[in-house]
Amino acid sequence: MTSSQILDELGATTPEDLLREYRTGRRDFSRINLLRRELEPAVTDHSRPDCLDYPGADVCNPLWLDFHFRSDFDWDQDGRCASLEFGDSLPPPILSGLNLAGIILAGSYLYPINFAGADLSYADLRRTVFIDCDLSGATLVKADLRGAYLRNCTLAHCDLSKARMERATLTYCDLRDSKFTETVLSLARLRGVDLRGACLKSARCKSMTLAGDLRNVDLQTASFPNARIGGLRITADQLDPLLTALGIAVDNTA
Repeated sequence: MTSSQILDELGATTPEDLLREYRTGRRDFSRINLLRRELEPAVTDHSRPDCLDYPGADVCNPLWLDFHFRSDFDWDQDGRCASLEFGDSLPPPILSGLNLAGIILAGSYLYPINFAGADLSYADLRRTVFIDCDLSGATLVKADLRGAYLRNCTLAHCDLSKARMERATLTYCDLRDSKFTETVLSLARLRGVDLRGACLKSARCKSMTLAGDLRNVDLQTASFPNARIGGLRITADQLDPLLTALGIAVDNTA
């Protein structure tokens, strides 16, 4: 196989190619990564990576599957592909501020992309992996993030209203002043997140896992039935609303 064929099978493209094809009407970019230039030095002719034949390659990007086996590429413990050659800088943030509404990126491995201020409303992001991505100020209204994995991502001032986030995992993400109005977060796992000032009005949070900073969150409009919580940071005046949100009634009578 040639290097180009291997990169094609790895779903490797460039931000420029994605944008050009999106503007011609294409919407389905499932199981891609945007690291074609950075991967090229790590791929040699006639050396077919084992990850192309791993079970699950039909639903996830093969490069991300290799993270679990580490047979073809080098990785750090957080899911960053250490085999990539970035030179002096990360890939250019050319997807920031763009209209990508309705795009299908299901099963993709997105590291480290800048989507700041982009319109990703109605996007299909099921099982998508986001590592070190900037989604600050992005619009993800009614986006489908079921089973998505986000680590060390910035989503400050992001609008996730009415998004589907069942079983999504967000680890060490900045969610300050983000909007989760009517968002479905059932069985989602939020660990080490910064939710200061976020709006959880009418969000569905059944059986979610929650650990992080909830200061300045209006907990009187939130409900966390059957939630698993730990390591929360709140202010003193948030204690009673938090207990109510958790369905805990405090009897102050003697």
